[in-house]
Amino acid sequence: MGLDVDYVSVSSTHVHETRDTIGIWGADFATSGVDLAYNDSINHKIAEAVRDGIAALEPSHIQYARTQLRDQPGGTLRYVGDARDPMIIDDEIRIMRFTGATSGETIATLVNYAGHPEVTGESNQLISSDYPHWLRDGVENGIDLADGTVMPGVGGICVFFQGALGVQIGPSRSSPIDYDGTPLNIRGERTATVLGERLAQFVLTALGDSSGSVTDETAALGFRNYEFLVTIQNRAYHIGFQQNLFHRPTLNNDPELPIRPGYNEPQINTEIAIIDIGRSQIITVPGELDPSLFVGGYDGAYTPEGHTPLDPGRTENPPDLTMAPAAPYIRDLARDDAEYVYLFGLAQDQLGYFVPPYDYELSRASPYLIQPEGSHYEETNSIGIDGWPRIADKLTQLLAWRPTAAP
Repeated sequence: MGLDVDYVSVSSTHVHETRDTIGIWGADFATSGVDLAYNDSINHKIAEAVRDGIAALEPSHIQYARTQLRDQPGGTLRYVGDARDPMIIDDEIRIMRFTGATSGETIATLVNYAGHPEVTGESNQLISSDYPHWLRDGVENGIDLADGTVMPGVGGICVFFQGALGVQIGPSRSSPIDYDGTPLNIRGERTATVLGERLAQFVLTALGDSSGSVTDETAALGFRNYEFLVTIQNRAYHIGFQQNLFHRPTLNNDPELPIRPGYNEPQINTEIAIIDIGRSQIITVPGELDPSLFVGGYDGAYTPEGHTPLDPGRTENPPDLTMAPAAPYIRDLARDDAEYVYLFGLAQDQLGYFVPPYDYELSRASPYLIQPEGSHYEETNSIGIDGWPRIADKLTQLLAWRPTAAP
């Protein structure tokens, strides 16, 4: 781009109501859904946004805030659910707001929250950013409350970053209601509107709570990133690469030779990063992270009140929590003085779902190609059973690294 930029991190919201930028959602299984011209336009707009940001640089103060859905009216399941056991939901909304050092006006607000943007539903035929639109608009411009009053926005631009939405964190098994208390369908445009506005209200309330947020006049900045190879074990993805669905290069495999487990399996390059901004540390993951891998929660600490991690009615291939991993979890590995730890999902890459190895189930007849009995869809859209262990190993190393003092 010809700019003096140290690092650019790109993250997807994983919205279901827009173009296929990956390739596996085409008209049929043999046709890529990627429009290369559209992807190229997105790349140019990203570069333009970076240039515009550099041109508008100014000294700023930074406000940190957070809130949890469990503390909001109706509790966590009013706003988001989890379709796969164990029901573990990272319900924290993490916020950073940057204000002009001289003007005091909002430059930008960063919101980090976990939930699939698929609330408008499959019947929607229009391109939409789903609930993040109403979230961003509400934070920027304010919200009309049910009692006829207006909660003012903070101005500036609001940027949404997806969190640990792996497994099925989203509208499934949630119980949304409208402002007047009327139950809503779990999917629909009205549901997406209300959810986005509710989340915006929680963000604005957290920012307005001087006792629950903190503002600094400056912040130390730093980052470290690491690129490495991962092996694609998913047989469906092997077919996808052979059909040229993905439009990304593979390495260390011969396309003229057959692919078998452990033999000639393609590899691709991916990337992780750790970004430090003052009191906060941002951990990026190149896919959809199961929230239990981020926060743990097997003891019920992140299971909505009144529920248990396991649904007793599910008897096919349920997870065995006695085999679940013990701490530390990814968030526990953040730097000791990081008061606010953010998780940016689908950042730098999208490798599908990251499933805990103890609960990773494959069909014996057709691994990866069909879903095994029980709630194990995510495995069919993962790079393979060794995918998360490799990502976790590299993340652990990167989180443990500290700069050494100059001699």
